[in-house]
Formats: sequence, C-alpha cells, structure tokens
Amino acid sequence: MATGNQQQQSNTVLDLSNTGLHKIDPATSGTAAFTLILDKNEINRIENIESYTGLQQLSLAHNKLVRMLGVNKLHSLRVLNLPHNNIHMIEGLRDLKSLVWLNLSANNIKTIENLIHNSQLRHVDLSDNRIQYLGDISYLKNLKTLLVHGNSISTLSTASKHIPKSLTILSLAENNISDLTEVSYLTCLKLLEQLSVMNNPCVLPADGIIKYDYRPYVINWCLELQILDGKPVTHRESLKAEWLYSQGKGRAYHPGQHLPLQDYLSTVCPPLADLQTDEDAKLSRVLNKQLQYQKQLQTDVPGDGDGSHDLYSAVDSPVPKSPHSAVTTPTHTHRTTDDQQRVLRTDTPALHRHFTPGRDTVTPDKLDECEPIHPPSTTDSVEVDARIAAGDGLHDNQPPHPDNQPPHPDNQPPHPDNQPPHPDNQPPH
Repeated sequence: MATGNQQQQSNTVLDLSNTGLHKIDPATSGTAAFTLILDKNEINRIENIESYTGLQQLSLAHNKLVRMLGVNKLHSLRVLNLPHNNIHMIEGLRDLKSLVWLNLSANNIKTIENLIHNSQLRHVDLSDNRIQYLGDISYLKNLKTLLVHGNSISTLSTASKHIPKSLTILSLAENNISDLTEVSYLTCLKLLEQLSVMNNPCVLPADGIIKYDYRPYVINWCLELQILDGKPVTHRESLKAEWLYSQGKGRAYHPGQHLPLQDYLSTVCPPLADLQTDEDAKLSRVLNKQLQYQKQLQTDVPGDGDGSHDLYSAVDSPVPKSPHSAVTTPTHTHRTTDDQQRVLRTDTPALHRHFTPGRDTVTPDKLDECEPIHPPSTTDSVEVDARIAAGDGLHDNQPPHPDNQPPHPDNQPPHPDNQPPHPDNQPPH
C-alpha cells in the first residue's frame, strides 16, 4: 500500500488517488476509513474492500474496472462513485440498502437494471453510457435526480411507467430523440423542475436554420419547469406555454407527428430573433398588467394600470424569486397549487450539458439533499464529500473545478416542504 507523501490518512478519510495502485490492498490494523478515494489508478477489480469496515463513501473514478461485484460487501455504503471505467452492467448493489448517491457515468452500461433493492437512492448518474431505452426504475420512490445524457435513447414512451414521479431533475441531452412530441410522455412528472433535451435531433435544425422556438412547447408539457437546457424559464415562455396548453394546439400533436408540429410551431413560436406574433404581443400586455397589479399589492400604491409601456425586460426575466411576485396567468391555474409551486432562486444550479470543457458528469444535485454524510466537526471529510459529489478529479490539494463543484447548502433550491405559502392575493381571472 502506498505510504509517505502518497498517502493521507485520518480516522475518517483515506485518499489514495493518483498513486499508481493496481489493486486494493486490505486495510491496515486500526484503519477506520469513513471515505475511501482511489481515483486515477490502474485498479481493475474491487477486492479486499470488506476490510474497510464502516465505509460509507467509495470513489474509484478513472480506473480500469470491468465489473463492480466487490461492492456488495459494503453494507453501510451510501455514496458510490465509479465513473470513467469499463463497467458493462449494474450489479452487486443488492445488499446496499443505504445507498443514496450513485455515479456510473462514462462506462459501457447498456441497461438500467438491478436497482430494485436500493429504494433510498436519490441521485443516479448514468450519463455517457450505451443505454438505448429507459428501464423500469419506478420503484425508486425517493429518486430526485436522473442523469442519462450522452446515451442512445431514441424514445421516451416508457417514461410514464418507468420513471418515478418524485423526479425533480432529468437530463436527456445528447441522445437520439428525433420526435419532439416525445416530451409528451414526461407530463406525468409533476415535480420536474429542471430538464435538458438539448443536442437531440428533435431540437437541432436539420438545415442549420432555426425555424421555431421549441422551449414553450416543452414547457407546455412540463408546466412546473424552472430551468430548461440550462436556462431559466422566462415569464414570456411560461405565458406562451400556458397559451399553447389552454388555447393553442400545444397538446394536439401525438408521437409520430413531428413534422406537422414543426409547421405549427414555426407559425406560433417563431425564433426569438424574429418579430413577435400578435399573440405574443397580447401575452406581453397581459403580463405587464399582472406585474403592475403585483407591485400594487406589495406597495399599496395605486399604479397607472394601463399596461401600455414596454416591459420586455421584465417579460424576459426568470420566474420570480419570491412567491409574492409570482404571476398567475388568467388562462390556466395549474401552476399555482401550494404543493407544486416552485420558487426559482437566481443561485439555483442550472442543468447544463457541460460544466467543464471535458465530458465530466452533470451534477446539479447536491449530496446534502440526501442528508450530509460526513462526521460532525470533521472539516477534511466535509471537503472530500463535496469532491466526491462533484464526480471526478478527486486529487489531493486540488479543489474541484468551480463549475463542477456541488453548490453550498445555502445555494440549494428550497425543499417543497419548506416552501413559503403561496400568496393569497392573486390577480383576478
């Protein structure tokens, strides 16, 4: 086992990353590692791992693993980080009842399977694999984040039955979805706040010319979205989506009707650079009046109320940070229920496809959302927890890239149970 400067050991953290190890040696007498980091080595098999009793966090990123069976003896494990290996299937997790955070990105996995005994999972990263369809994980009732970007998924037809309704973050970017109407299968995810579909054929212009804005259409199916493809949903997009849902043909096209949908969206949802349609102008006036009404409620000072001046800067702004400034559209009230209303904070981590120039994992979720897994009053373990949550590059004395570092708990989106009550005073219909 590596010694001297190559090994940093405390009673909680053992960091042996980038030390040239070819195998995992048994724990020495007296070693009680809470977190074991073995990133960027030459390890091809998980063995002798049971000697690390009480281990709760294990990272073997950037190694040469082909199988992951050895982890089945770590009954206390809560965080498993195995990206950038050559793993072909999900296995060995049957007895890991406490597992809450799983990263298997950048492997060769073809099927989402063998997770039925891991009901505590809240974060699953299977990005950059070889998955072709969404396997059944509906039994993961606590799952909040599912990242499957960079795979070969061509249809979402199984989403309504296979994806748990608890999901709040879903990344489908860089797959093979060629029919935009497939997003209709996601309407069952009522808690979905962040979604990424970028770089799929259905949203990429075939001839290089953007003919329509697809964002309102996607939001029309996922009305609780706060962030789409890394960008906050604006007031205008929200209103447009509400109009598509309630008065337009936003839900009239079914899977297989991608071309007719394209023609329709090119007339009602032109690219943002183009001139607005008459309907857009009407929606903007409605929003202007609502913003004025909300301002009157807050200041108790009567406004001019004519809504005639241009407020496009406000129209294009993100969804309000405070529920007291939230806008309820007069056409549809689906978004205003107390248990589903989401408050977008400006510091909410956006669901971008790439956080760094490399193909690092997308981790907008935070391990702390799954309860912090570090011993109290141990600053070293806190730092390592954050580095493991970031996915890769867990080097000694090298902090994770700012874009790839999990956000501080203070920067987390508020939990639904901790939401302020929705304002009682809403604009009249």
